[in-house]
Amino acid sequence: MARAHAGVAGDGIFQVHPTRRCNLACAHCYSASSPRERDQLAPAAVAAAIVDAAALGFGIVSLSGGEPLLYDGLDEILAAAERVGSRVNLVSNGALIATARYARAAGRFGVVALSLDGLAARHDRIRGARHSFAQVQRAAALLRAAGQPFGVIHTLCAESLSELEDVAALASEWGATLLQLHPFEPAGRGAAATAMTALDAQQRLDALLLAAVLGDAHPRLRIQLDLVHRLVARRAPAALHGAPLRAPQAPRILVLEPDGVVVPLTYGLDRAWAVVDIGRQRLADAWPDFATGRWPLLRRRLRRACLATARGRHGEVVDWHALVRQYARPDACWPFPAAAADAMDTAPDPQGQPSAPPSRSAAICSQS
Repeated sequence: MARAHAGVAGDGIFQVHPTRRCNLACAHCYSASSPRERDQLAPAAVAAAIVDAAALGFGIVSLSGGEPLLYDGLDEILAAAERVGSRVNLVSNGALIATARYARAAGRFGVVALSLDGLAARHDRIRGARHSFAQVQRAAALLRAAGQPFGVIHTLCAESLSELEDVAALASEWGATLLQLHPFEPAGRGAAATAMTALDAQQRLDALLLAAVLGDAHPRLRIQLDLVHRLVARRAPAALHGAPLRAPQAPRILVLEPDGVVVPLTYGLDRAWAVVDIGRQRLADAWPDFATGRWPLLRRRLRRACLATARGRHGEVVDWHALVRQYARPDACWPFPAAAADAMDTAPDPQGQPSAPPSRSAAICSQS
Protein backbone atom coordinates (compact mmCIF):
# COMPACT_ATOMS: atom_id res chain seq x y z
CA MET A 1 0.00 0.00 0.00
CA ALA A 2 1.41 3.40 -0.93
CA ARG A 3 2.12 5.81 1.88
CA ALA A 4 1.76 9.55 1.45
CA HIS A 5 4.48 10.24 4.03
CA ALA A 6 7.10 8.26 5.86
CA GLY A 7 6.77 9.87 9.28
CA VAL A 8 3.83 7.72 10.40
CA ALA A 9 4.70 4.48 8.60
CA GLY A 10 1.30 2.89 9.20
CA ASP A 11 1.22 3.59 12.95
CA GLY A 12 -0.88 6.74 12.70
CA ILE A 13 -4.13 6.66 14.65
CA PHE A 14 -7.49 7.52 13.10
CA GLN A 15 -10.03 8.10 15.86
CA VAL A 16 -13.53 7.64 14.47
CA HIS A 17 -16.63 8.94 16.26
CA PRO A 18 -19.40 7.97 13.81
CA THR A 19 -22.37 8.72 16.09
CA ARG A 20 -23.42 10.44 19.30
CA ARG A 21 -26.07 7.82 19.90
CA CYS A 22 -25.42 5.99 23.16
CA ASN A 23 -27.31 3.78 25.60
CA LEU A 24 -26.03 5.98 28.46
CA ALA A 25 -25.87 9.71 29.21
CA CYS A 26 -22.70 9.93 31.29
CA ALA A 27 -22.09 13.00 33.40
CA HIS A 28 -18.62 13.63 31.95
CA CYS A 29 -19.29 12.91 28.25
CA TYR A 30 -17.21 15.34 26.16
CA SER A 31 -19.37 14.71 23.07
CA ALA A 32 -22.71 15.01 24.94
CA SER A 33 -23.81 11.62 23.59
CA SER A 34 -27.06 10.09 24.89
CA PRO A 35 -29.98 7.75 24.07
CA ARG A 36 -31.82 10.75 22.62
CA GLU A 37 -29.27 11.28 19.87
CA ARG A 38 -30.08 9.67 16.54
CA ASP A 39 -27.77 11.39 14.03
CA GLN A 40 -24.97 9.32 12.58
CA LEU A 41 -22.45 9.68 9.78
CA ALA A 42 -23.12 7.97 6.47
CA PRO A 43 -21.32 4.59 6.54
CA ALA A 44 -20.04 5.01 2.97
CA ALA A 45 -18.39 8.33 3.86
CA VAL A 46 -16.80 6.89 7.00
CA ALA A 47 -15.58 3.84 5.09
CA ALA A 48 -14.03 6.07 2.43
CA ALA A 49 -12.31 8.13 5.12
CA ILE A 50 -10.85 4.97 6.69
CA VAL A 51 -9.51 3.89 3.29
CA ASP A 52 -8.00 7.33 2.65
CA ALA A 53 -6.53 7.52 6.14
CA ALA A 54 -4.84 4.13 5.68
CA ALA A 55 -3.23 5.32 2.45
CA LEU A 56 -1.89 8.33 4.36
CA GLY A 57 -0.32 6.12 7.01
CA PHE A 58 -3.06 6.10 9.64
CA GLY A 59 -3.38 2.34 9.89
CA ILE A 60 -4.92 2.12 13.37
CA VAL A 61 -8.64 2.87 13.62
CA SER A 62 -10.03 3.62 17.08
CA LEU A 63 -13.83 3.44 17.13
CA SER A 64 -15.54 5.53 19.77
CA GLY A 65 -18.71 7.54 20.03
CA GLY A 66 -21.30 7.61 21.43
CA GLU A 67 -21.40 3.87 21.73
CA PRO A 68 -19.96 2.49 18.48
CA LEU A 69 -21.84 -0.81 18.88
CA LEU A 70 -25.04 1.20 18.25
CA TYR A 71 -23.73 2.57 14.95
CA ASP A 72 -25.76 1.10 12.08
CA GLY A 73 -22.81 1.13 9.69
CA LEU A 74 -20.41 -0.80 11.90
CA ASP A 75 -20.16 -3.82 9.60
CA GLU A 76 -19.49 -1.64 6.57
CA ILE A 77 -16.67 0.35 8.15
CA LEU A 78 -15.09 -2.77 9.67
CA ALA A 79 -15.07 -4.33 6.22
CA ALA A 80 -13.41 -1.23 4.79
CA ALA A 81 -10.70 -1.33 7.44
CA GLU A 82 -10.08 -5.02 6.78
CA ARG A 83 -9.74 -4.41 3.05
CA VAL A 84 -6.87 -1.97 3.57
CA GLY A 85 -5.24 -3.87 6.42
CA SER A 86 -6.02 -1.36 9.18
CA ARG A 87 -6.16 -2.57 12.77
CA VAL A 88 -9.41 -1.64 14.53
CA ASN A 89 -9.80 -1.03 18.26
CA LEU A 90 -13.12 -0.51 20.03
CA VAL A 91 -13.94 1.90 22.87
CA SER A 92 -17.15 0.83 24.64
CA ASN A 93 -19.03 1.40 27.87
CA GLY A 94 -19.33 -2.39 28.05
CA ALA A 95 -23.10 -2.65 28.34
CA LEU A 96 -23.53 -4.28 24.92
CA ILE A 97 -20.63 -6.73 24.98
CA ALA A 98 -23.03 -9.48 26.09
CA THR A 99 -25.45 -8.81 23.20
CA ALA A 100 -25.80 -9.92 19.60
CA ARG A 101 -24.58 -6.51 18.45
CA TYR A 102 -21.11 -7.27 19.74
CA ALA A 103 -21.28 -10.95 18.80
CA ARG A 104 -21.60 -10.01 15.11
CA ALA A 105 -18.33 -8.09 15.29
CA ALA A 106 -16.46 -10.26 17.80
CA GLY A 107 -12.98 -11.25 16.72
CA ARG A 108 -12.56 -8.23 14.44
CA PHE A 109 -10.96 -5.90 17.00
CA GLY A 110 -7.35 -5.72 18.03
CA VAL A 111 -8.21 -4.39 21.48
CA VAL A 112 -11.48 -3.55 23.23
CA ALA A 113 -11.29 -0.70 25.75
CA LEU A 114 -13.90 -0.62 28.53
CA SER A 115 -14.75 2.60 30.36
CA LEU A 116 -14.61 2.44 34.16
CA ASP A 117 -15.13 5.57 36.26
CA GLY A 118 -14.32 4.17 39.70
CA LEU A 119 -15.71 1.64 42.12
CA ALA A 120 -19.33 0.53 41.79
CA ALA A 121 -21.11 3.42 43.52
CA ARG A 122 -19.13 6.15 41.76
CA HIS A 123 -19.23 4.46 38.37
CA ASP A 124 -23.01 3.91 38.46
CA ARG A 125 -23.59 7.50 39.60
CA ILE A 126 -21.49 9.00 36.82
CA ARG A 127 -23.00 6.68 34.20
CA GLY A 128 -26.54 7.31 35.43
CA ALA A 129 -27.36 3.60 35.44
CA ARG A 130 -27.72 1.39 38.53
CA HIS A 131 -26.11 -1.74 37.09
CA SER A 132 -23.49 -0.15 34.84
CA PHE A 133 -20.53 -1.31 36.95
CA ALA A 134 -21.82 -4.89 36.92
CA GLN A 135 -22.13 -4.71 33.13
CA VAL A 136 -18.52 -3.59 32.76
CA GLN A 137 -17.38 -6.38 35.06
CA ARG A 138 -19.35 -8.93 33.07
CA ALA A 139 -18.00 -7.53 29.79
CA ALA A 140 -14.44 -7.93 31.07
CA ALA A 141 -15.15 -11.56 32.03
CA LEU A 142 -16.64 -12.33 28.61
CA LEU A 143 -13.74 -10.72 26.75
CA ARG A 144 -11.20 -12.57 28.86
CA ALA A 145 -12.96 -15.89 28.32
CA ALA A 146 -13.00 -15.29 24.58
CA GLY A 147 -9.29 -14.45 24.50
CA GLN A 148 -10.00 -10.90 23.34
CA PRO A 149 -7.30 -8.46 24.53
CA PHE A 150 -8.88 -5.56 26.38
CA GLY A 151 -8.01 -2.49 28.39
CA VAL A 152 -9.71 -0.19 30.86
CA ILE A 153 -10.14 3.57 30.43
CA HIS A 154 -10.63 5.66 33.55
CA THR A 155 -11.63 9.33 33.49
CA LEU A 156 -9.53 10.62 36.37
CA CYS A 157 -11.03 13.43 38.43
CA ALA A 158 -10.24 14.90 41.84
CA GLU A 159 -12.96 12.77 43.41
CA SER A 160 -11.77 9.47 41.92
CA LEU A 161 -8.06 9.96 42.65
CA SER A 162 -8.47 8.22 46.02
CA GLU A 163 -9.90 5.15 44.23
CA LEU A 164 -7.15 4.90 41.63
CA GLU A 165 -5.28 2.09 43.38
CA ASP A 166 -8.53 0.10 43.59
CA VAL A 167 -9.30 0.77 39.92
CA ALA A 168 -5.86 -0.51 38.93
CA ALA A 169 -6.32 -3.59 41.10
CA LEU A 170 -9.67 -4.32 39.44
CA ALA A 171 -8.27 -3.88 35.94
CA SER A 172 -5.42 -6.25 36.77
CA GLU A 173 -7.73 -8.79 38.41
CA TRP A 174 -10.09 -8.73 35.45
CA GLY A 175 -7.22 -9.48 33.05
CA ALA A 176 -6.87 -6.12 31.31
CA THR A 177 -3.57 -5.42 29.58
CA LEU A 178 -3.84 -1.61 29.72
CA LEU A 179 -5.14 0.99 32.13
CA GLN A 180 -5.47 4.37 30.43
CA LEU A 181 -6.00 7.31 32.77
CA HIS A 182 -7.46 10.35 31.05
CA PRO A 183 -7.90 13.54 33.11
CA PHE A 184 -11.47 14.81 33.37
CA GLU A 185 -12.11 17.96 31.37
CA PRO A 186 -15.25 20.10 31.83
CA ALA A 187 -16.32 19.90 28.17
CA GLY A 188 -19.56 18.78 26.55
CA ARG A 189 -21.89 17.45 29.24
CA GLY A 190 -18.92 17.53 31.59
CA ALA A 191 -19.13 21.32 31.69
CA ALA A 192 -22.20 20.97 33.92
CA ALA A 193 -20.96 17.99 35.97
CA THR A 194 -21.33 18.55 39.71
CA ALA A 195 -19.84 15.29 41.02
CA MET A 196 -16.56 15.62 39.09
CA THR A 197 -13.79 18.19 39.40
CA ALA A 198 -10.71 18.60 37.23
CA LEU A 199 -7.37 17.78 38.86
CA ASP A 200 -5.52 20.74 40.32
CA ALA A 201 -1.73 21.17 40.01
CA GLN A 202 -0.90 19.12 43.11
CA GLN A 203 -3.32 16.35 42.15
CA ARG A 204 -1.80 16.10 38.67
CA LEU A 205 1.61 15.60 40.25
CA ASP A 206 0.18 13.09 42.72
CA ALA A 207 -1.45 11.18 39.86
CA LEU A 208 1.83 11.04 37.94
CA LEU A 209 3.69 9.65 40.95
CA LEU A 210 0.91 7.19 41.75
CA ALA A 211 0.82 5.92 38.17
CA ALA A 212 4.51 5.02 38.45
CA VAL A 213 3.84 3.10 41.67
CA LEU A 214 0.89 1.28 40.11
CA GLY A 215 3.07 0.22 37.20
CA ASP A 216 5.41 -1.52 39.62
CA ALA A 217 2.53 -3.05 41.60
CA HIS A 218 0.87 -4.49 38.49
CA PRO A 219 3.68 -5.41 36.06
CA ARG A 220 1.31 -7.07 33.57
CA LEU A 221 -0.83 -3.93 33.36
CA ARG A 222 0.50 -1.17 31.17
CA ILE A 223 -0.35 2.21 32.72
CA GLN A 224 -0.90 5.16 30.40
CA LEU A 225 -1.52 8.53 32.04
CA ASP A 226 -2.43 11.37 29.69
CA LEU A 227 -0.38 13.89 31.66
CA VAL A 228 3.11 15.19 30.88
CA HIS A 229 5.82 16.32 33.29
CA ARG A 230 7.71 19.41 32.14
CA LEU A 231 11.00 17.48 32.19
CA VAL A 232 9.68 15.22 29.43
CA ALA A 233 9.04 18.26 27.27
CA ARG A 234 12.51 19.53 28.11
CA ARG A 235 14.57 16.36 27.69
CA ALA A 236 12.60 14.20 25.24
CA PRO A 237 10.08 16.49 23.52
CA ALA A 238 9.38 14.04 20.70
CA ALA A 239 7.87 11.68 23.25
CA LEU A 240 4.98 14.09 23.78
CA HIS A 241 1.67 13.03 22.28
CA GLY A 242 1.30 15.16 19.18
CA ALA A 243 4.59 17.01 19.58
CA PRO A 244 5.54 17.94 15.98
CA LEU A 245 9.32 17.76 16.30
CA ARG A 246 11.97 16.92 13.71
CA ALA A 247 9.72 18.24 10.98
CA PRO A 248 7.33 15.32 10.42
CA GLN A 249 5.06 15.84 7.47
CA ALA A 250 1.86 14.96 9.30
CA PRO A 251 0.34 14.65 12.77
CA ARG A 252 0.27 11.21 14.32
CA ILE A 253 -3.44 11.36 15.17
CA LEU A 254 -6.51 12.34 13.15
CA VAL A 255 -9.96 12.57 14.72
CA LEU A 256 -13.24 12.17 12.82
CA GLU A 257 -15.84 13.95 14.95
CA PRO A 258 -19.57 13.06 14.94
CA ASP A 259 -20.47 15.90 12.55
CA GLY A 260 -18.11 14.60 9.88
CA VAL A 261 -15.24 17.06 10.39
CA VAL A 262 -11.71 15.64 10.65
CA VAL A 263 -9.27 17.48 12.91
CA PRO A 264 -5.67 16.65 13.83
CA LEU A 265 -4.30 15.57 17.20
CA THR A 266 -7.23 15.71 19.60
CA TYR A 267 -11.03 15.85 19.83
CA GLY A 268 -12.41 19.38 20.01
CA LEU A 269 -9.52 21.16 18.31
CA ASP A 270 -10.46 24.57 16.91
CA ARG A 271 -12.02 24.13 13.46
CA ALA A 272 -9.57 26.61 11.98
CA TRP A 273 -7.25 23.59 11.71
CA ALA A 274 -9.80 21.15 10.26
CA VAL A 275 -8.58 18.81 7.56
CA VAL A 276 -11.90 18.12 5.84
CA ASP A 277 -15.65 17.63 6.21
CA ILE A 278 -16.10 14.09 4.85
CA GLY A 279 -19.70 14.87 3.92
CA ARG A 280 -18.40 17.36 1.34
CA GLN A 281 -14.97 16.12 0.25
CA ARG A 282 -12.75 13.05 0.36
CA LEU A 283 -9.97 13.07 2.93
CA ALA A 284 -7.46 12.15 0.24
CA ASP A 285 -8.44 15.17 -1.85
CA ALA A 286 -8.27 17.62 1.05
CA TRP A 287 -5.02 16.32 2.50
CA PRO A 288 -2.45 18.17 0.31
CA ASP A 289 -3.82 21.61 1.23
CA PHE A 290 -3.82 20.72 4.93
CA ALA A 291 -0.35 19.13 4.92
CA THR A 292 1.32 22.06 3.18
CA GLY A 293 -0.79 24.88 4.62
CA ARG A 294 -2.50 24.60 7.99
CA TRP A 295 -0.35 21.82 9.45
CA PRO A 296 2.98 23.74 9.33
CA LEU A 297 1.28 26.68 11.05
CA LEU A 298 -0.19 24.42 13.72
CA ARG A 299 3.19 22.77 14.25
CA ARG A 300 4.66 26.13 15.20
CA ARG A 301 1.95 26.65 17.81
CA LEU A 302 2.57 23.19 19.25
CA ARG A 303 6.29 23.85 19.50
CA ARG A 304 5.46 26.91 21.57
CA ALA A 305 3.26 24.76 23.82
CA CYS A 306 6.10 22.28 24.20
CA LEU A 307 8.60 25.01 25.09
CA ALA A 308 6.20 26.60 27.57
CA THR A 309 5.73 23.19 29.18
CA ALA A 310 9.48 22.56 29.33
CA ARG A 311 10.03 25.90 31.07
CA GLY A 312 7.33 25.21 33.64
CA ARG A 313 4.98 27.97 32.56
CA HIS A 314 1.96 25.69 33.07
CA GLY A 315 3.22 23.94 36.19
CA GLU A 316 5.16 20.77 36.82
CA VAL A 317 2.59 18.48 35.18
CA VAL A 318 0.24 19.40 32.34
CA ASP A 319 -2.70 17.86 30.51
CA TRP A 320 -1.18 17.81 27.03
CA HIS A 321 -4.51 17.29 25.21
CA ALA A 322 -6.00 20.36 26.88
CA LEU A 323 -2.85 22.41 26.30
CA VAL A 324 -2.88 21.58 22.59
CA ARG A 325 -6.44 22.87 22.33
CA GLN A 326 -5.50 25.98 24.27
CA TYR A 327 -2.58 26.85 22.00
CA ALA A 328 -4.63 26.11 18.90
CA ARG A 329 -7.23 28.76 19.70
CA PRO A 330 -7.10 31.76 17.33
CA ASP A 331 -6.84 34.14 20.31
CA ALA A 332 -4.00 32.23 22.01
CA CYS A 333 -1.15 34.37 23.36
CA TRP A 334 2.44 33.28 22.91
CA PRO A 335 4.76 33.14 25.94
CA PHE A 336 7.92 32.67 23.84
CA PRO A 337 9.18 33.89 20.45
CA ALA A 338 8.86 31.57 17.48
CA ALA A 339 12.62 31.23 17.03
CA ALA A 340 13.03 29.72 20.49
CA ALA A 341 10.28 27.19 19.84
CA ASP A 342 11.56 26.33 16.37
CA ALA A 343 14.97 25.48 17.85
CA MET A 344 13.36 22.50 19.58
CA ASP A 345 13.29 20.69 16.25
CA THR A 346 17.00 19.93 16.60
CA ALA A 347 17.12 19.37 20.36
CA PRO A 348 18.63 15.96 21.25
CA ASP A 349 17.60 13.83 24.17
CA PRO A 350 19.90 13.69 27.24
CA GLN A 351 22.12 11.05 25.62
CA GLY A 352 22.45 13.05 22.43
CA GLN A 353 20.35 10.56 20.46
CA PRO A 354 17.08 11.28 18.65
CA SER A 355 14.17 11.41 21.05
CA ALA A 356 11.93 8.38 21.35
CA PRO A 357 8.85 8.18 19.12
CA PRO A 358 5.44 8.76 20.68
CA SER A 359 4.13 5.87 22.78
CA ARG A 360 2.04 3.35 20.86
CA SER A 361 -0.27 2.93 23.84
CA ALA A 362 -2.41 5.77 22.55
CA ALA A 363 -3.38 3.48 19.68
CA ILE A 364 -5.71 1.49 21.88
CA CYS A 365 -8.32 4.07 22.60
CA SER A 366 -9.65 7.55 22.18
CA GLN A 367 -10.24 9.99 24.94
CA SER A 368 -12.71 8.57 27.39
